[in-house]
Amino acid sequence: MDRLVNLMNDLDEISTLERGEQLLYKQNFVIQDLTREIYESLSIKTHGKNVRTTIKKGCESPITVFADKEKIRMVLINLVENATKYGKTGGSIVASFYKIDEKNVLIEISDDGIGIEEEHLSRIFERFYRTDTARSRDKGVPD
Repeated sequence: MDRLVNLMNDLDEISTLERGEQLLYKQNFVIQDLTREIYESLSIKTHGKNVRTTIKKGCESPITVFADKEKIRMVLINLVENATKYGKTGGSIVASFYKIDEKNVLIEISDDGIGIEEEHLSRIFERFYRTDTARSRDKGVPD
């Protein structure tokens, strides 16, 4: 039941974003600190698969961003959860942060999973698109 409620909330949020009605609550925060919080909150899942979570060497210096912290949190949680689900047991997840200019920061979350086949790359941002329906059924069930 909780999964269904979460799905409905996510769909509502997507619809609100698409209509341009989503309010953003921007604030200053250190992106590395938020990433560490997320790593900690997902540690039961990552430890369960013996996945190591790190921040890339050279990317540890604090970078302050001005953004909606909770929206960024949601995106990062989704990326780290997917990297854990589809990554290798005993693998790693690495976050990297690069200040592009005064207003933009590049955030990369990488893992050592099998990746997405090139034929699917053009469609990965389509709503509800799955590269493999068998895999989405198998992996889509919460642990």
